[in-house]
Amino acid sequence: MEQGILVYDNDIVQDSSLSPKYLTTLADVATRDYKSDYGFSKNVAALDIDKVETDRCGSNDKTMDTAIGIANYKGNKVSSSRLLLIELRMNYTGQGQNAKTSDMKAKDTHTRGLLADSQIDPHSFFIFNKDVAPHKKNSINREAQVDSCLKKWIILSPEEFVNQFLFVEDLPYKPESPVDSIRKEGCNLVALANFENAIHLVNHWLNKTREFHVQYKLEECKVLISVIDEVLSAIESHSEELTEDCDLDAQIAREELVRFISLLS
Repeated sequence: MEQGILVYDNDIVQDSSLSPKYLTTLADVATRDYKSDYGFSKNVAALDIDKVETDRCGSNDKTMDTAIGIANYKGNKVSSSRLLLIELRMNYTGQGQNAKTSDMKAKDTHTRGLLADSQIDPHSFFIFNKDVAPHKKNSINREAQVDSCLKKWIILSPEEFVNQFLFVEDLPYKPESPVDSIRKEGCNLVALANFENAIHLVNHWLNKTREFHVQYKLEECKVLISVIDEVLSAIESHSEELTEDCDLDAQIAREELVRFISLLS
C-alpha cells in the first residue's frame, strides 16, 4: 500500500454513481454472508458489488464482494480518494487451498472492469479467517514470484484488517499555526511586563483566527482560541499594572474572543 497514513473515505463511496441503490457497510456485507461482522466497523460505507453484478448479469460468481473508500491523509488534508476492492473468504478452512488463485484473479479483473469509471486502488484485499490467512499469504507470495500481478494482493485476517485504516476524526489535529511559539512569546512578554506588545500579539492572532474562520478551518480556530485565551488571561492577571489604553485593548480582545467561542460552540 502507499506510504503515509491511510484513512477511510466514505465520501467517495456515497458519491458513487452506484449509490444509494448499492450502498451498504462492510459490517453488513460480512453479516449477510457469514452471520458475523467480524469486528468490522459499522461506520465503514461500502458498495455491494455482488448485488451490482447480480442486477446486471444475474450472477455474482465473478465479482469481488465489496468496495470501500480509502484516501491518504497528511497535514489535516485528505487526498487521492479511491475505492478499494475487498473479497471476504472467511468460510475457507485448512490452508485455503480451495481458494483457487485463478478464481480470485478473475474476480479482481472483472470487478475492475465493472468499476472502470471509478478511481480504484491498485491493491486488492482478500480476507480469510485468522487460521487460513497466514497459509494463503505464503502461497500467494510464492506465486507472485512468477505472476507479478499478485504482488498487488493483500491477504490478511479480519483482525489484521481492522488495524489497516483509521477514521480522520480519530486522528489528532495538527495546527498550521505555531501554537507553542505563540504561547512562549506571549508568556515572555507578560513576564517582562511588556503588555502592549503582548496585546499586539493577541490581536494579531485574533485576526488570523478571523481569516481561518472565513476559510472554514474550524479546528484551527479552536486551537488558536485556546492559546489566545491563555495569553490574554495572563495579561488580565496583571490588570493593576496595565495602562488605561492596554486595559481597554485587553477588554476589546476578550469580547472578540468570546464572540469566536460563541460562534464555534
